[in-house]
Amino acid sequence: MWSSKKYKKAAEKHYKTCKHLLDSIDTIKADVKPQVISNIFYLSGYILECIFKSSLLDADHKTKGYTLEEIETMGLKTHKLFGSNNLWAKITDRGILDRNKFMWTELSKEWNESVRYETEKYEIILVVKHFNETVIPIYNALKEKY
Repeated sequence: MWSSKKYKKAAEKHYKTCKHLLDSIDTIKADVKPQVISNIFYLSGYILECIFKSSLLDADHKTKGYTLEEIETMGLKTHKLFGSNNLWAKITDRGILDRNKFMWTELSKEWNESVRYETEKYEIILVVKHFNETVIPIYNALKEKY
C-alpha cells in the first residue's frame, strides 16, 4: 500500500543518499565517479517524484494507503516531472507551489525514468546545479508544507 507518508519517506531517503554522495564526491575513485554522478542525477529525480506524490495526496487529504492501481487512476503513476501531463503541473496548477518561485535547470528538465539505463556522462557541475537550484528548493518547500 502506498501513502503520502511512504512517498515522503522515500523522498527523504533519496535526498539523504544524493546529499551524502555529493558531499563526498571528491573522495570517490575516478574510475567510478561518472557512474556515481549519473546515479545522483537519477535518484534526484525520484526525490522530486516522491515529494510531489506525497504532497498531492496530502493536499487532497488522501492519507490512507492505496494500491498502485488506485495511484494510477489518480494520475500519479507517472515519472514525468516536467513537460506535458506531468507532476510539476499538478503541483502548481493546484496552487501547492508557485511555479514562478522555482527554477528548473536545463538538466532538470531532461530528467525522466530512462536515465537509469543511460550511460551518458553527466558533468558534475550541471548535476550539482540541478540538485542545488531545482531539487533542494522544491524538496524543502514541500517537506515543510506537508
